[in-house]
Amino acid sequence: MVYSLVFVRILAIVLIVNEHLSSFYPDPRFAWGGYIGNGLFYLISGYGLTLTQMRKPLNVFNWYKKRLLKILIPFLFYIFVLHFGDWAKIIWTIKHNLIITSVEQLGYFFGVLWILYLLFLPLNQLSTKNLIRGLGLFAGYVLISMIFKIQQIEGVVPKNLATTELNFLYSGIICFMLGMISARKKVDQIFSDNPRLYGLLAVVFILGTQILHRILYKINDHLIFFNFFLSIMCIFGVYMLFSLPWTHIFEKIIQPLHAIAGSSLAVYFVHFFMMKTVAHLGIAFPYNVIAVFMYSFIFAYPLTRIAVAISDWVLGGLDRMKREN
Repeated sequence: MVYSLVFVRILAIVLIVNEHLSSFYPDPRFAWGGYIGNGLFYLISGYGLTLTQMRKPLNVFNWYKKRLLKILIPFLFYIFVLHFGDWAKIIWTIKHNLIITSVEQLGYFFGVLWILYLLFLPLNQLSTKNLIRGLGLFAGYVLISMIFKIQQIEGVVPKNLATTELNFLYSGIICFMLGMISARKKVDQIFSDNPRLYGLLAVVFILGTQILHRILYKINDHLIFFNFFLSIMCIFGVYMLFSLPWTHIFEKIIQPLHAIAGSSLAVYFVHFFMMKTVAHLGIAFPYNVIAVFMYSFIFAYPLTRIAVAISDWVLGGLDRMKREN
C-alpha cells in the first residue's frame, strides 16, 4: 500500500473544502489552501493511474471503459442524490463539469479532473524521458504566458493571454504529469533511501515558496503570477514530505484512513450541500466549520460505497455481455 497516497488525498480534500469556507470564518484569510489541495489531488491522480496501468496494463478501449466509468458513474450518482428532484440543477452541474464550452469552466475542479483522465492514455504512451521533456516544454510555455500577463503593466496585452482559468488547467496538467513521472521513477523509494535529506528539501520547498511569495508580492503585486510555479513547488514539497517513511507509524489506523481517502471525491460534492445546510441553521463559529467537515465526511462514505457498488455492477454487466457475445 502506498501510504503517501492515503495521507495526501485526505490533506488535499481538506484544503479544497477549507478554501470554500471563507464566509464561515471570522477572518476569511483562514479559508486558504484550495489551490494546493487541487494540485495535490491531480498529482496523486496521475500517480495512481500510472501505477495501476503499470501493474495491470489495459488496452485503449478497456482503459477508457473502466477508468472513465469509474469516475463518471459516481459523479452522476452524487449529483442525482444531492440535487434530487431539481432537474435544472442536475443538468446544469453535468453540463458545466463534463461538457467544456467556455474558458470559465476550466476553473472547475471536477472539469479539470475529467480532462486529465481523457489525456492520461496519450501521455502514458510517451516514454519516461519524453514525458519529462514534455513537462519541461509545457512549463516553459506557461512561463511565457505568465510573462505576457505581467507585460500588461507596459500596455502590451497579447491575444493569447492566459486567463486565471487556463492557469488552473495548466497547473493541473503539470501536477498530473509530475504524478505520472513520480510513479514511473518510483520516487517514494528514492525519498525513503535518504529521508533526512529529502525531508529537509521538502521543508525548504514548502516554507521557501511561501516566503518568496510574500517577498515578490511586496516588491510588485504583478509578480504574483509567478506564484503559479511557486505553488507547484510547494505542492511537490508537501507530496515529498508525506512520501517519507514517517507515515508508516500510522500503519495501525491506515484502514479507516484509507476509507476516508477513498471518499474524497464524494466529500467534494457533499460539502457544498452541507455548507448551505449549516448556513441555513445559523450555526456559529467554530462549530459551523466543524459541522461542515464532520458531516461531509460522514455522509460521503456511504455515498461512496453505493457508487462503487453501482460502478462494479455496471462494469461486471458489460464484461458478461462481452463474454456472451
